[in-house]
Amino acid sequence: EDQWIEMDLESETLVKGIVTVGMGTGFSQTSEFKVSYTLDKEYWHPIEEVFEYSEETDQSFLDFETPVLARYVRFIPTQWQGTIQAKVGIRKCTETL
Repeated sequence: EDQWIEMDLESETLVKGIVTVGMGTGFSQTSEFKVSYTLDKEYWHPIEEVFEYSEETDQSFLDFETPVLARYVRFIPTQWQGTIQAKVGIRKCTETL
């Protein structure tokens, strides 16, 4: 409980989604997670969607309904088996604000 992976994007970045790669196998697997983001590490904004990892492909691209401006992004596991394992990244927008 209360575990997450936090990424510092080093500057304000327009983020359109996330990518997951091989979220564990067998008895240790993360199957569901939430995402939140912030500009200042004080007030975190949750993405309303709950994301599910698909075992059908080794890599999954998951886009937000609307891109968000973020400096920090958290990946928060909500469902797993065994130990939490995750390889995650962000998808940046190519357009600017």
